[in-house]
Amino acid sequence: MTDDSDEDSPPTARMEGAPVRVRLRRGVLLVLDGADAGRQVSVESERITIGSDPSADLRLCDRTVSKRHVEIEALNGQFLLRDLGSTTGTFLNGTRVKEAYLAPGDLLVLGACSLRFEPRMEEVRILPSSSDRFGLLYGTGTPMRQVFGVLERVAPTDSTVLVCGETGTGKDLIARSIHAASPRKQKPLMVFDCSAVSPELMGSELFGHVEGAFTGASRSRKGAFEAAHGGTVFLDEIGELPIDLQPKLLRVLEAREVRPLGANSPVSVDVRVVAATHRDLDALVRAGRFRQDLFYRLAVVRIDLPPLRERREDLKGLARALLEGLSPGRPAPELTDDAVAALAVQAWPGNVRELRNVLERTIALAPGPRLAARDLMLVSSGSPSDQAPDLSGLTLDQIEREVIRQALERSGGNQKEAARQLGIHRNTFREKMKRAGLKGSSEPRD
Repeated sequence: MTDDSDEDSPPTARMEGAPVRVRLRRGVLLVLDGADAGRQVSVESERITIGSDPSADLRLCDRTVSKRHVEIEALNGQFLLRDLGSTTGTFLNGTRVKEAYLAPGDLLVLGACSLRFEPRMEEVRILPSSSDRFGLLYGTGTPMRQVFGVLERVAPTDSTVLVCGETGTGKDLIARSIHAASPRKQKPLMVFDCSAVSPELMGSELFGHVEGAFTGASRSRKGAFEAAHGGTVFLDEIGELPIDLQPKLLRVLEAREVRPLGANSPVSVDVRVVAATHRDLDALVRAGRFRQDLFYRLAVVRIDLPPLRERREDLKGLARALLEGLSPGRPAPELTDDAVAALAVQAWPGNVRELRNVLERTIALAPGPRLAARDLMLVSSGSPSDQAPDLSGLTLDQIEREVIRQALERSGGNQKEAARQLGIHRNTFREKMKRAGLKGSSEPRD
């Protein structure tokens, strides 16, 4: 079943344990004129051929078409066109080409025959994984096992992946786990945080520069894409990428080449790209702050990670797994039932990252073979949970507001410090604080 009306919507499931529906982009070539008008071929395999030879995947009866005129190869969710030494040539949007990447709506002319390239969305149903782990990720509930099912299918390919989710949900762990489960695992994994680099330096850090490209460039330097050649580039917080750099990233995804700052010619790169964001990219596209064509190239496969408050059935097992990771070389402490219950009523605005921080503080300040509710260090001051206000009977929004209020109180109103205490990005903290109707003091400049 194909549905082009909502091609960028996230995977969804109809019922508990049902297959997750993932929309994957496929390429379709439609013949526009001549005796073969109306015929089409889907680019689903790694490579298809078009020509007048009977063995061609799309055979054209026109005599001006060579027997093996062109081939199209699916690469990283993109479609590379190659002329195979045809007699009459291959023309893409009026220009003769030997090799080029196809874009939606491209017009292709082979001899006297015209074809149009159209992207289509194919709905693939993927069953939830039978495993409670994928790489560094853990989850027993349906939402996470559905994510694992998609990752098991996608990781061995070269498809570009876009991971969406709140801060602290584990987007970086997905990128590392995809790389470790891919054929590129022996090659570099380069992590680039778009929110941690100033806009002035970002171009050089991503794409590299040559000696003398700008004041202070005393020697040439490879960017993240060149450094990751053969491997994977993880672009964290892609929503923070400046609009002027987005065309350059688009070229990397389309042409698999980068042009270092100050260079006269591009450099070919072989990388797989995984991107992540806590921002609503659809809204950024509508606001003109994120290119739609770049969004299209990034979201070949889109994964939406659920926040911790929507996967509370995972809390006990997730906490156990985190405690094991925090207790190298020794038995991990056990959580009592009242400790698990205390964790379950928390809002977890910082998601898994916040849970890990709480457990790390707890085993550092209250070591022992068993951890009860009174031992849990749910606030950064080290106060145990039984000294915190009773949050039972409150809604999730009310609990989240109380947690944010407490963090602001402990930090003296400093938003940056309060965000650090909760283990979330300061921008996320500001958004939650605004929704809760809370105010904090101005922050010192970094």
